[in-house]
Amino acid sequence: MNKKQHEELDMLFLEGKWFYNHVLNLKKLNGKKLQDINSTKITEVSHFDKDKNKITSKLENLSSQQKQAIVQRMISNERTIMSLVKNKFQKHGQLQFKSELNCIPL
Repeated sequence: MNKKQHEELDMLFLEGKWFYNHVLNLKKLNGKKLQDINSTKITEVSHFDKDKNKITSKLENLSSQQKQAIVQRMISNERTIMSLVKNKFQKHGQLQFKSELNCIPL
């Protein structure tokens, strides 16, 4: 893999993390369900830099299919948490913001 491909791959995972956290923020602020969020229309995300300054970035490397897969995984994770709470394997829980995204479904 050459340097440019490596940088694009790094940006893909970084944009995936930004997208995940942006969708989770929309869910928490607006009270929307994950199923109601149109992930393919999201082209810009807000996030914070290391000094806690708000930044808006354009998603250039993350495809619509990958965005949909990330949201589907979030829905699946949310259902799993709810079933664990219902079956009393876990007291409570909800999706948390991510500091790193290791896997992007295709």
